[in-house]
Amino acid sequence: MKTTDGGNNWSLQNTGLGTQQLFAVHFTDPDNGTAVGGTQNDTATIIRTTNGGTSWIMQNPNTTNLLRGVYFTSTDNGFAVGNNGTILRTTNGGNNWSIHQTGIPGLFLRDIYFVDPVTGFICGSGGKVLKTTNGGNSWDSLPSGTNKDLQAVSFLNQNYGSCVGFDGIIIHTDSGGVITSNNDPDEFQPDQFSLSQNYPNPFNPVTVIRYSLSENRFITLKVFDIQGKELETLVSEKQHAGNYEVPFDASKLSSGIYIYSIEAGNFEQTKRMLLLK
Repeated sequence: MKTTDGGNNWSLQNTGLGTQQLFAVHFTDPDNGTAVGGTQNDTATIIRTTNGGTSWIMQNPNTTNLLRGVYFTSTDNGFAVGNNGTILRTTNGGNNWSIHQTGIPGLFLRDIYFVDPVTGFICGSGGKVLKTTNGGNSWDSLPSGTNKDLQAVSFLNQNYGSCVGFDGIIIHTDSGGVITSNNDPDEFQPDQFSLSQNYPNPFNPVTVIRYSLSENRFITLKVFDIQGKELETLVSEKQHAGNYEVPFDASKLSSGIYIYSIEAGNFEQTKRMLLLK
């Protein structure tokens, strides 16, 4: 639907879609806009208009995962997010979409917002909040202080922003990602350091490793083969107290048992995971 009088009146627009649902739309100017969605059995839809919504053209999303959020930092550069941790990117107005990330079962990314061309945020299920400071080339997971599903995100500038979600949850930051307020009485700060079993396990080829920090610490999270050879460093930075989750992509590894280990000050813990291809 479209309004030209501040919402007093709305007119239906013909998208040409049948059973597909649309979950998000974003315009960079009065003419150019993109909408995303799909069906609940994971069929992705992307449509674009270049004439203010008078007509819409189907685009190839290059994924079957339902899409829930979209944002363009310019007419050409845009992102779409959705089910199974999917992050898509285009640099030519959607003529081509490339997969930046996908294949994380149970992770539903629901909204995306950019403050400027380099700083952006994503929110999703399980309290997931992601942040980029390099235009979407990489995304870092931030502690949200909640496990509730987050549905929408908006920022005034690089520091001040909020996410909202299920059960009336509202989280707010005034420091670019460190949560400074949370209206969820059910959530609490972790009271101890812990490393959880990866999920799913066994997995192929992507799994998620979760851990909790009761205090601010410099942490390392590494993956080793069964002989103890280091394969990859997933995290190596100082992090604030909170709950974290990190995806691990083993698409270049062969089936077998692998080890992941965390160090945070005096806390050390190791667990095993099974890759089955």
